[in-house]
Amino acid sequence: MDLKAQIDALAARREALEAEMAVHSQRLESAGLGLHSSLVDAQGFPLADVDVASARADRHALFMLANDHKTQAAPPHAAPAPRAAPLANRAAPLTNGPPAARPYAVVDSVAPGSPAGMAGVRAGDQVVSFGGVAAAGGHELRQVAAAVQASKDRAMAMAVRREGRLEHLSVTPRRWSGPGLLGMHLRPLNPA
Repeated sequence: MDLKAQIDALAARREALEAEMAVHSQRLESAGLGLHSSLVDAQGFPLADVDVASARADRHALFMLANDHKTQAAPPHAAPAPRAAPLANRAAPLTNGPPAARPYAVVDSVAPGSPAGMAGVRAGDQVVSFGGVAAAGGHELRQVAAAVQASKDRAMAMAVRREGRLEHLSVTPRRWSGPGLLGMHLRPLNPA
């Protein structure tokens, strides 16, 4: 990939991050909240007029996205050394670690411009964890589908095996111009 293409890709990624940050920020502002305002009343009870779980999820997503944005906004000469991966895509070599690191699905396709595509998901990625669903007995894809429906417009953590490394992504299921909320197709991965 030449330098211009890399710069264009970084600019597109920054714009996507800024758009996603704006969505989370707008949701917090519409509830009358900020990043650090209290979610409990004077007696310590959760605010009655606020969806506390959604507010926490939005705050968490904003902090993660802000870190990703800082990484993306760094000038090319200040890029981290190859060993120091950006926070959004922390990578670690896979070993014969815990069974939770076993992939249970593979990404068959990702539509361009889709929420999955904008989050960095690629065809061929092997899904290790998505929305808290890890390999556990054969019903993972049904659990992922339910988690996606329940998490519309909320960031979901996704861990994939890509080229022998574990990548951590944040995918936000949402309506877009194509079908579904993600714009990607998963198929079960048969255990080896």
